[in-house]
Amino acid sequence: YCTKENLEIHTFDLKHWNKRNGNFKDRVAEAGGTFHNWGMKTTAFSFNTTEYRLPKVFLRSTFKTFAETFKELGHSNRQIDIMKIDCEGCEWQSLKGWFQDYK
Repeated sequence: YCTKENLEIHTFDLKHWNKRNGNFKDRVAEAGGTFHNWGMKTTAFSFNTTEYRLPKVFLRSTFKTFAETFKELGHSNRQIDIMKIDCEGCEWQSLKGWFQDYK
């Protein structure tokens, strides 16, 4: 079961600041979470700006796969109970790849 004692909240975003929320790291920390300034990608992800409508600035950003992220956070071989994803329209296109990377 997910309890307050074993709950971890991780937020990933290429941007670290906006007008409405200010500094994301501070806002996420206030909610008891950890902010990571990188984007998620699947192993098969290609930076096709037409398909994913990524601004060119994102091409210089850091992206990591689920496997890379789990390893870095020490979450390999752990159960993930809840995962919320919002990637500006790429959810359905990349969903299969996320689960393949998770194996």
